[in-house]
Amino acid sequence: MIYVAVPCDIWGIGLRLYEKFGQSNFKRVLVPRIAAWLRGEWTRIVARESFRLTRPTQTVPAIEAALSHSGNDEGFLARLLLEAADAVNVNLAAPYRNHLASITAEKTSS
Repeated sequence: MIYVAVPCDIWGIGLRLYEKFGQSNFKRVLVPRIAAWLRGEWTRIVARESFRLTRPTQTVPAIEAALSHSGNDEGFLARLLLEAADAVNVNLAAPYRNHLASITAEKTSS
């Protein structure tokens, strides 16, 4: 039997990995791999499992916009986590939401 994680689990795993790589000396190596994995998982979720998301008609377009970002970098990770939080019904604290938004803006402008 193959276990396929539900969107909320994928989001939580992504967040924990995002937090851990920020403390790692291997950040440059880890970020693209984590981003590629999350991109694949969220592409699958949007394509085949949007019924598992909270308010998919409202949340999927924002996730698709995040997935359209071509780079597998920290900005992409922050953007995807931020947009997918509402889709999995996670209420991010305002300071953490602002932190992700600032990473998104910072990495987009550089």
